[in-house]
Amino acid sequence: MAKKAKIKFTRKQSLIAAAAAAVLAVGAISASFSGSPKAERVQEVQLPDFTPAANELVIFYIDTCPHCHTAKEFIKKNEKKFGKVKITQVNVATPEGRALYFAAAKAIGFQPGGVPVAVFGNTGDHILGFNNDETTGKAYEAFLKKINK
Repeated sequence: MAKKAKIKFTRKQSLIAAAAAAVLAVGAISASFSGSPKAERVQEVQLPDFTPAANELVIFYIDTCPHCHTAKEFIKKNEKKFGKVKITQVNVATPEGRALYFAAAKAIGFQPGGVPVAVFGNTGDHILGFNNDETTGKAYEAFLKKINK
């Protein structure tokens, strides 16, 4: 069995080698896209209709989001206060949920990117994020009173 030779590189040589490898990888990825027409790379997606009921709270969430859990816990704790408000929870980690999230963003006019997003009825009122019951929770309650008819 042949002995393996040990080669020592300086820190500078190691950084240069890593940079060269990164450039080659980016070049390979770019080359894989350059041969195909744009139409093959871009997929058109038909967004679903987003029209919540006048008395509906739609909450967009992801299971791994701690703020989403806090918002959902607030809703669960206070559900009896909401009266006739219909609560709809949409997981944006699913393809259907993600499509509805983008449809809501387009319909209401918010910049998609974060969760939780609570949409209050068909008024266009919405809140991005959830801090705690005393701050964001109070804002939820105010909007929920508005749509609880």
